Amino acid sequence: MESDEEEEKEKVAVMVVVVIVKMKKEEEEEERKKKKEKYDKNRAKTGKIQEKKENVCIYKRKGEKTEN
Repeated sequence: MESDEEEEKEKVAVMVVVVIVKMKKEEEEEERKKKKEKYDKNRAKTGKIQEKKENVCIYKRKGEKTEN
């Protein structure tokens, strides 16, 4: 019986560790997303990055008009 109880305690401890690791990874991912959003907003304000638009011709050849 003692070995069964010890095995159960070990299983529970492993589960707790797994849950804690998952929570830390989720928190780190959220922080990375927030930092990236803040970085992109700052770049957009300075004009270094443009918002993505669909069906826009970026390159212009001589004599051709670009789509807006």
